Amino acid sequence: MKKILSMLLAVIMLAGMLPVSLAEENPEKAETAFTGTLAIQQTPSDVEVGDKVKLEAKVKKANLDYTLQWQRWGKPDKKGKDKKEEEKEKWISIKGATSAVYAFTAEDTKDHKYRVVLKAADGTVLTKSVTITAKKPEPKPEKDKGSDSDAKVQEKSEDKEEQKAEAEPKTEETSEVKEEPEVKEEPAVKEEPEVKEEPEAKEEPEVKEES
Repeated sequence: MKKILSMLLAVIMLAGMLPVSLAEENPEKAETAFTGTLAIQQTPSDVEVGDKVKLEAKVKKANLDYTLQWQRWGKPDKKGKDKKEEEKEKWISIKGATSAVYAFTAEDTKDHKYRVVLKAADGTVLTKSVTITAKKPEPKPEKDKGSDSDAKVQEKSEDKEEQKAEAEPKTEETSEVKEEPEVKEEPAVKEEPEVKEEPEAKEEPEVKEES
């Protein structure tokens, strides 16, 4: 009996030591847990109806191989046998959407739900989802039809006037205005000095002779 117990203990000890020795011999095989992270980048951030949306799966620090699969939230396209199953919404894999980038067009204002599923080689599964709500585009201001028509009529009239001006021959000035000769001023006549009249000579009184 003691021999049997001792043999069992020996077998248990050997069994417990075996995985440790294998791990020491193959340390790379022992570390098989996936350490990567998953995120989704959306472009553009603000979406309007009719915009093309691009979703990109960002995987960082992946130490193992992995696969990607994009899914949408909604009802199955094909009708199934069970009507209750048809009415239920669920995540549905998009056929062929297995790359890092998935693009679609926002056709209406309802919520668009998408997610990407990552499956690593060691069996690890990571998921990341996003909900996109498209807004109605803002209405563009209408132009006044009357003002547009008036502007067009004015442009046409201006064009016609320019065409007429180009068609009319340009008249060149042939006659030159002759400049009148300058009239020379005659030299001023010098006035002769006035002749002063000499004063009349006074008659001397007669001298009476003495007798």
